[in-house]
Amino acid sequence: MRILIKRLEIWSVVKIVFLLSLILGFLFSLLYAGFIMVMSSFMGAIGGEDITPMLPASGLLAILIIFGGTISFAFFYTISALIFSSLYNIFSRMVGGFTIEAEQLDKDLDVVSQTYILDQDNKE
Repeated sequence: MRILIKRLEIWSVVKIVFLLSLILGFLFSLLYAGFIMVMSSFMGAIGGEDITPMLPASGLLAILIIFGGTISFAFFYTISALIFSSLYNIFSRMVGGFTIEAEQLDKDLDVVSQTYILDQDNKE
């Protein structure tokens, strides 16, 4: 079975990309903030000066990196998904969309698994 994707609904693409980019942005920002914290602790050893008064500021910087990085990552990826899905809709009208080869699953298999679950619940 061949399926042709003629159009992407922009709102659904934006919702999915926004949620995924929030999660990925948080993870990348957390890694970057951890890197900044580690590098700031080594800065005193490399430079030879005492940076103990600056350590609370580096903690505040890490928190700002986590929140700011997450928000900016989500913002830019959501805007780019909005632009690219709009461009896909425009170009798919002119030249056609993606064609996907799909296979239909056996419907009887789903019924068997549901009755098996019901039988298991009745035995307990």
